[in-house]
Amino acid sequence: MEHFVFRNGRKRINGFSFPLHRDQIVSSILYLLCTVGHFLICCIFLPSSPQYIIIPTTSCLVIVTVASWIAATIINPEHCANDNHMPLWCGRREPRITRMCFECQKTVLEFDHHCSFLNNCIGSKNYTAFICLLMAGTFQMIVHTFVLVAVQTKYLNNIAIKQALGKLWLFYFLLGMEAVVN
Repeated sequence: MEHFVFRNGRKRINGFSFPLHRDQIVSSILYLLCTVGHFLICCIFLPSSPQYIIIPTTSCLVIVTVASWIAATIINPEHCANDNHMPLWCGRREPRITRMCFECQKTVLEFDHHCSFLNNCIGSKNYTAFICLLMAGTFQMIVHTFVLVAVQTKYLNNIAIKQALGKLWLFYFLLGMEAVVN
């Protein structure tokens, strides 16, 4: 099992600490390509009236997705021993669950999983940013799919362009399958 500990014994601080994970690099590049491709398809093939709705909507979703991706990646989910995470419940303190991530060698408060796409553990400190990332990314993929369907069915009469956009369906499907498998 590969452990992310530096030679001098230091642990990774967050998901941007080296070594970066292969899934993190590949998903970042694919996200960039999908987003740029979506904006190009919107600008080239859609008439101006849907553009006034779709481009600002997608821009907001991109901002939220990237901001939550950075937040979920940069937040160190490690539980420090001196953190007082024992909430007062009916007059007595209840300890919150911490678990060890064997990928990062960190003790994480309310550990959910280690996300290779973020190269970081998901715990109580970055769980909100992670859920926001999932929701914004899902809505963005719904908008992408809507635009592809609209462009392919209503606005294009050229067979070659329809076939090229049909290949984008395969690209989105494979991208989604990679996310499900990992």
